[in-house]
Amino acid sequence: MKSPKKKTKNTEALSDYFYHVLPERKRFAWLMQQLAEQDGPTSELIDWLLETPEYENGDYEAIVQFADRFALLNPEAYKEEYPFVERKLLDLAFYRKDKVRIRKSLEALILNPVSGIDVVVRKALYQLLYHGYYEELLDYAAAVWKPLSASTKLLFSPEYEFINMIYLDKLEKQYDLLQKGDTSAWKGFLKEIKVLGYAVDDERIPIIHNTLKQDISSISELTMDWKKKEESLLILNIYFLMYMKEQYHVPFMFSDTVFNIMYTEDFYKGRSSKRPVFFIPYPVLDHQIAQKTDFTFDINVLEMFGKVWGLPLVYDFLMKFSLIQEPWYTLMTQNLAWLKKDMMKVVADSLWQMHFVTDWPGQDIPGRLAVTSDFFDQVMGRDYSETIEIISWQFQHLDGQERIMDEIKNDQIKKGTYRPDLEMF
Repeated sequence: MKSPKKKTKNTEALSDYFYHVLPERKRFAWLMQQLAEQDGPTSELIDWLLETPEYENGDYEAIVQFADRFALLNPEAYKEEYPFVERKLLDLAFYRKDKVRIRKSLEALILNPVSGIDVVVRKALYQLLYHGYYEELLDYAAAVWKPLSASTKLLFSPEYEFINMIYLDKLEKQYDLLQKGDTSAWKGFLKEIKVLGYAVDDERIPIIHNTLKQDISSISELTMDWKKKEESLLILNIYFLMYMKEQYHVPFMFSDTVFNIMYTEDFYKGRSSKRPVFFIPYPVLDHQIAQKTDFTFDINVLEMFGKVWGLPLVYDFLMKFSLIQEPWYTLMTQNLAWLKKDMMKVVADSLWQMHFVTDWPGQDIPGRLAVTSDFFDQVMGRDYSETIEIISWQFQHLDGQERIMDEIKNDQIKKGTYRPDLEMF
């Protein structure tokens, strides 16, 4: 945690002028004047930037101008204070597909990934993944995981997600070789992942190795042994990676991110002969996604949105290989469509950032909502209530509403939380 900033009398006077005297419309111009006049601009200028209409409204050119100028004049201060500036810039740069700016912003993150891990560093990993910038992602992950791992300021090993992308890329290369019958590089692969911190004697390694050698059609022989649930899900996971690569030519790192939500323990509670393994009642699905989404600094909102959007790809795969059957598949695709609509409402303020889904594979499979680039352009710059209205109008006719509302109502009655006066959707 950073120590509190010490305010000088001059800083206090400037702050008072900025907040209590200066009209909002003139704040940005005044900040740029301060940048021009100060020998080494202070970090307070970044705090004040966040209170300008230009920052709030996403004035791309203005924020770029400020960030580049500040970083040039006081690189050490910017190295510590960059997170909220670069988060805004990356959000806008990805929307505009400005790869030059994306690379420049990533350079700022790489210089001090620890400072921005919760605000922007982690989010940038998933932005790169979901937008399909795979080479840039691998370079970025390779640059930041060691500083994150070495830091004593961070909890819960945040480097793991970055390392995992590198591991999955290496695993995919092994898959390409193993499918040709070439096992010569496997030992070298184990040495490489050991350097990344993986236990090469893990009992899952032989399972992964054996599955990667199989033909994708052999999944028809797979039976889900729930006495060995983790192993069964792991094998299914690997087959899904193989299927997505062959069917859609997408990398393991993308497919694994989409699939790994299927490891959620509570998805499978209450299964019976009347309820197939992979059918998840809507209240369970909605609750678990909500539990996994952290709105503190929007830490993983974009990540979770992508995982929700990718679930129809998983279920299309399960259906094709008879791991879920009708009518349960249709019911599940209805659940997923409603979940997406609900998720869009939850992230209404930042929905425009999720436009990457229009470039994803499987646009025509059940459970995918018909969204286009025009839809995301339409919500860009709208306030929360306007975006909610657009979502409600655009997706007012989804199948399964009555059944899903009954599921929610019955779940709420069971929990004692039912409120008949509240609208569900």
